[in-house]
Amino acid sequence: GNTDPEADSIEVDYEDACIDGVTALYTFDEFSGSTIADRSYSGVNLTGIGVERLATTELGNVVVFDGTAYARALSQTANSPTGSFSYDLWFARDGATSGWQTLVNKGYYWGSYSVFMYSTNLYVGMMDSTGQVYYVTFNGLFDGDWHHLAVTYDQGTLSAYLDGVLQASTPVGSTPWQDTYELSLGRYVTDNSLYFSGQLDQFRLWDSALSSATVLRLYNQGEACSLGSNLAETGVANAGSSYSQAYRGSKVIDGKVDESDWNTFSYWLTPDYNSGFVDVEVPDTIGLTQVRLLNTHNGPYYDRAFAKYTLWASSTGQFSGEEELLATGAGDIESLLSWTTHTLTDPVEAKVIRFQINDYSGYGGGLNELQIRGLE
Repeated sequence: GNTDPEADSIEVDYEDACIDGVTALYTFDEFSGSTIADRSYSGVNLTGIGVERLATTELGNVVVFDGTAYARALSQTANSPTGSFSYDLWFARDGATSGWQTLVNKGYYWGSYSVFMYSTNLYVGMMDSTGQVYYVTFNGLFDGDWHHLAVTYDQGTLSAYLDGVLQASTPVGSTPWQDTYELSLGRYVTDNSLYFSGQLDQFRLWDSALSSATVLRLYNQGEACSLGSNLAETGVANAGSSYSQAYRGSKVIDGKVDESDWNTFSYWLTPDYNSGFVDVEVPDTIGLTQVRLLNTHNGPYYDRAFAKYTLWASSTGQFSGEEELLATGAGDIESLLSWTTHTLTDPVEAKVIRFQINDYSGYGGGLNELQIRGLE
């Protein structure tokens, strides 16, 4: 475990370990909005133009690029490496492209680092300080599933990995190209074209060349800087009341976020025109550090959602005065469902987490999914 029963208090730094040596980290976990926070110490935020977030079970919120959207950051020392560097990201693309598309582009032309798509292939490359282009190409696995891409540059060699496996390497003449052109995700910088259609997440830039073992670990790790596994997966969820047996409280921890087909019944609904609550009991008392929740829109009907909620934690499950308020929030019927994340400043002793709906939109309230992370 990660707790000391003899300690007077517990302090947790959620970020330090996972951002050592990282000069940019974009996890896209904001619920909405154009500002995409840089979780590294550099603090160089992206600005999203036309991007939308979408909830996934594996990676939290991801960004949807529709062929016109993109995200950009001004050129800064943090995103303009002068020596060895690495970057990694997750992407999903379903089907071959009909032309060139851009995943990543930093600088003019191929710039300091770039990833392009054409047909069924990925093109990973860079320019050196003389303007000479170097790249490798390989099958991009555009099958609609999530794939991890990692790229390293060290001592004159550029290497690309897909899902933890080295695909290709090439020698590079000299150090990376330098200019003041921006970093862009989803759009070619030079003439604002070659937009990406697909999904992207977890872009991270390092100031060193990662080893093959580290690349494999990052692939197996999945979500960057996660606060651990989802403890709700081994918990038990029950609702105070439900619309019907098909929409019972246990559905908020079934790991399914897709509501495209109402027959999946993968979410909880309150009775018509009622508020309500659902409790999730974890197997052991934990030091709760994060709760992530996902609204519902009642499948293809888009007629139910929570509008106001309260989150509570209880060390006993009695909720007779011992419970602690974690957060309050608001929601509405969403066209694309997006996670809302509450990360606690200090761990809270918890055995049962209660999600209380205080108001609703449409015919009633509900919840699609709830994730819990903490110190065991």
